[in-house]
Amino acid sequence: MSQFFRGKHVKKTRKKGRDFLYLATGAVLLVLPMLVIAAKRSALVNVGYQITELRQENVKLNEEQVRLRAELTTLTRPDRIWQQALDMGLRPMEEGRHLEVQVLESLDNVPQAEALLATAREP
Repeated sequence: MSQFFRGKHVKKTRKKGRDFLYLATGAVLLVLPMLVIAAKRSALVNVGYQITELRQENVKLNEEQVRLRAELTTLTRPDRIWQQALDMGLRPMEEGRHLEVQVLESLDNVPQAEALLATAREP
C-alpha cells in the first residue's frame, strides 16, 4: 500500500528503512564472527604465554632440585657427619661400653624420670 505524506510515497521510506535494517543485520553477521575469532585467538595467545612461563619455571625448579640433591648428598656423606660430630665434641664410645635407653611415654611420673636422669649421669 502506498500512502502519500506531503506528496511523497511512504512506501519508498519503508523500503529504505528495510534496506538499512538488512545492511545493519548483514554487517553484524559479518563482524560478529570476526570478533569471536579474534577473542579465541587472543585467548590462545594468552595460553601460549602461560605455557612458556610454566616451562621456564619448570626449568628453574628442575635446576633447584638438582642443586638440592647435590647438597643433600654432600651433607649426608658419612665422613662429613663423622667430622661434624668430632667438631662438636662427640667422641666414639669405648670398647665394651654400652648405653641402655629407656623411653618414657609421658612425663607424668616425674620421680621415675628424675631417677633415670640420675642414673644416666653416673659414670
